Amino acid sequence: MGTSAAMVQLKVVLAGGGGAISDADCATIFACFDPPIRMGPHEDMGSTREWQAEHVPPCSNMHVKGRDGPRIDGCTNYDTDKAMTWIVEDGQSLDTEHQRLTKAMREFSQANEASKKNATLKEWMDQYEPEAKKVLEDRKVTDDAKELDKSALSAAAAKCIRQKVDASYQGKVAQSTPLRNGQAQGLPPKKPMRGGSGSAGGF
Repeated sequence: MGTSAAMVQLKVVLAGGGGAISDADCATIFACFDPPIRMGPHEDMGSTREWQAEHVPPCSNMHVKGRDGPRIDGCTNYDTDKAMTWIVEDGQSLDTEHQRLTKAMREFSQANEASKKNATLKEWMDQYEPEAKKVLEDRKVTDDAKELDKSALSAAAAKCIRQKVDASYQGKVAQSTPLRNGQAQGLPPKKPMRGGSGSAGGF
């Protein structure tokens, strides 16, 4: 990544806050991290012992049981293998990126189940975005990016991740769709009284 024009542009983007971030700026933001943030369908991302693809939100939320097989109402076009993911530090050992994100989502799932609530896809994304920011605040950045505000950079990266995940759900799973509390072994949400939230087209 260049040190001059790119850094100036990023400072403007980070100072702006609030609004949507362009794909080009998201690519530059992702490249600031070391390793850089990578996103794509789960089946294309590959995995190692150290790094694995993270589903957003947990893919078990979309299924009647587990992370595959029959899907809940409103998620019939969801495909775990084709779902948008991003590569995180794995191992599920204490304080790895994947463990921290899994723990946060499990706690949200358990809280929902305890209150007999099935949060919508949007509510899950609202919960996930700040957790991704926290994780990225602890990921290293490139030398060029060290002059940037790390908190603002991490917030922008988390927003970019959300934008790309949200875009991947368009026409497949509505933001208003109630999800199962998969990590709390919850039951599928009750079917809506009328209509449905699924739509045509595969994930």
